[in-house]
Amino acid sequence: MDNISSQHRKNIRVSLTGRGTFHNRGLEFDKITQVGLNLADDFYALKKALPNLIYIYCLTKEKQIIHHPWIPSKKYKFEDIAYSYDIWKLGLPKNNPQQNVYWTEAYIDNSGETGGGIMASCGISIYHLDNFIGVVGADVTVDFLNAIVSEFEPHRKGHMIVFDANQNMLSHPSISYSDKKIKKLKDGLPIELASKLDSILKAPNNVVLKEGKWKFIKSSLAHSPFSVLYCFPNKPMADVVISRIGYGSIWFIVSMLVLVLASLYITHKKHIFEPFFTTKNSRHGTGLGLAAALGAIKNHNGYITVENAPGMGADFSILLPVIGKNVIGKSTKTKKINVSESKSKLLLIDDESEFCQMLTDFMGALGYTIVAYTDPLNAMEYYRKSWKEVDLVIMDMIMPKISGYDMINEFQKINSLARIVISSGYSEEKDIQKLFENHEHILGFYKKPFDLVKFANDIASLLEQEA
Repeated sequence: MDNISSQHRKNIRVSLTGRGTFHNRGLEFDKITQVGLNLADDFYALKKALPNLIYIYCLTKEKQIIHHPWIPSKKYKFEDIAYSYDIWKLGLPKNNPQQNVYWTEAYIDNSGETGGGIMASCGISIYHLDNFIGVVGADVTVDFLNAIVSEFEPHRKGHMIVFDANQNMLSHPSISYSDKKIKKLKDGLPIELASKLDSILKAPNNVVLKEGKWKFIKSSLAHSPFSVLYCFPNKPMADVVISRIGYGSIWFIVSMLVLVLASLYITHKKHIFEPFFTTKNSRHGTGLGLAAALGAIKNHNGYITVENAPGMGADFSILLPVIGKNVIGKSTKTKKINVSESKSKLLLIDDESEFCQMLTDFMGALGYTIVAYTDPLNAMEYYRKSWKEVDLVIMDMIMPKISGYDMINEFQKINSLARIVISSGYSEEKDIQKLFENHEHILGFYKKPFDLVKFANDIASLLEQEA
């Protein structure tokens, strides 16, 4: 892949590298690899949507990393030291039992890939069912905060500082892009305030307080582990301004700045396209869906807007450019669906309940009797008792509790003439070919997502041939 031409290189989504080989690694290894590779398009979309995102990757417990953007193998070698970094350790089940989004301590990037500067990594643990697979990490540069800090009320001669939980400064006028070491919060404060740092950090948020010749206000950045501290000289002019607009307005102004520094907006309506923002709890949402959608739509030169009102729901509009002048108005032929005249019973097995419901509704509307199971062992028990009533089995290959290969063998032990169609996202060509060679009663393979009309017509044809 290192020698691929530059015109095709832009289409490569991820790098996959790790320890060992792919041979004889077992079903769990295959599942984890597939989960990681399925994130490739999401990684690409997020990178397009977020200019401050440098790297995004999936580090798995099987000693492998799926990485975007793609890096030539001569520039990157997998090292076990990756499992000693905080992005991995903080995501382990024992350290993150609630599966929350987490951030690492800020650090200086000296790799040469980004040109240096202060960075922070955001991570989330990933699971397949209840089994820990690994972590997804995103490395972002925070140097853009310096531009915001330096432009904040320069006439006051104050100090605006963004810092993390370990008192590392992320932004301050004294910070340079070429710094080789992260400076501490104490280094950025006036001497009088630096000596009172402990009491300042214990002070309540969003309240203007006085310490000697200085006033300060402290607040937490929404949806991040970072905080902001603003201190300014306690001069009469400042007192006049505060007395005129009130402490409440000061709190409001600082809160506005806090949201800007975190690349957020004032309302949820403008937060929703940001990665990891979610109003759901940690087990029901990661906040990646709309961020990925935004990246995909921007990649097609489109726009997405949202309108909402309390109690009325939300209305999303997606605007995409027309491909050609005559696209609209061209006549299209409606695809015809053939239906088997026999009242056939189909056994559907897939651990994705949404897919089972969709296919049950579609095929049921065509007159078929559908018996659907999301648990393969329950499906096996049903077939063992009622195989004479089943005309065709439609099944996934990758499911919990039992592999697709073992299920096929069990079906043929029960009924040597069992007719089976595979519907799966698994598409390793050599394995599929081997499947057909070893099981003559497998009548077809459909890679998800597939054309429902073609699928229905093929099923009708198969059943008519066997009738």
